[in-house]
Amino acid sequence: MIKKIHHSFDKKDIVNIIKKFEIDINTDVSRTRHNICKDLLPKIDEYGLHYLYEENTEIKLTCSQRQNIIAIARQCSAYALSINHNVIFENRDKYFEQIKYLLMYGDIPSVRKAIYRCNLEFGTVFQPIVSPQILLEIERRKLLKKLSKPHFSVKQGFFKIDFEW
Repeated sequence: MIKKIHHSFDKKDIVNIIKKFEIDINTDVSRTRHNICKDLLPKIDEYGLHYLYEENTEIKLTCSQRQNIIAIARQCSAYALSINHNVIFENRDKYFEQIKYLLMYGDIPSVRKAIYRCNLEFGTVFQPIVSPQILLEIERRKLLKKLSKPHFSVKQGFFKIDFEW
């Protein structure tokens, strides 16, 4: 029986694997997943990529799952910001249950914000699980924000301010 790369690996995953192992296969954007897989199949034994025959175990969310997680995160953020907490959740235990559920979805910005607000409001130390790619992106954004802040300069001299129209 001819083995095939499992359909749960999309083209982007396969191209990333090829780049990671520096396999000499053309991964041009115009090539289809089928053609790339056909070129990769003979090299699976050479590079020890037998896990490609089985289902991809990475967490991939569907749109409805992602929307559900974002809704829960917004609800948790609202709970942390509200004065009357009992309107959103019955008690704190249910709130902390939801926060613990959200921890593994740290790649979603709403989740990170909800966990940050929980830590700030209730003095907890929850840390969301964030992928290395997102961490790199966050660090890059922080650096750009730091570099693009306007600088304050003071000029000496006399200034006339007129408040009349």
